Parts: sequence; structure tokens; C-alpha cells
Amino acid sequence: MYLLFIATFALHEAHLLLINIDHKTRDLIGQNVKTPSTVCFDEAQRIVYSLMEKDSYPRFLRSNIYRTLLDSASDYTKM
Repeated sequence: MYLLFIATFALHEAHLLLINIDHKTRDLIGQNVKTPSTVCFDEAQRIVYSLMEKDSYPRFLRSNIYRTLLDSASDYTKM
């Protein structure tokens, strides 16, 4: 997983697989995976969760696709 999503050279599909973390965290994880443990990816998980909470999820809630889903669910419950 580290090589696929985190390593600096993981440039698959024009960066589509890279997770959005800063270089310090990326370097820390790189060091952590040299001696793997159950907490190797905790910092990356914290950062990604925070980004999702503050940006991705609110943007999804405002999206047309989500609003359409809500409208169709509302129509369904009226039946």
C-alpha cells in the first residue's frame, strides 16, 4: 500500500492514486514502514480523515448528485 498510494514515486495515472499528505508526513510514513507496526499509517489516516471532514464531505453534500439522490429518496418515501 505504501508504494502504491504514498511513496513519492507513486505517480500512477497522473497522480490519481496518491493521497493528499504533506511531504513531512510522507517521509515519516516512509521511515515507519521500514519497521512496520500497527501504527505506521496513523498520521496519514488522521490527515486524510481531516481533509475529508473539512473539504470532500461538505462538497459532496452540496453536489448535484447527492441532491438528486435526496430528491429521489424523498419522492420514494412519499409513495
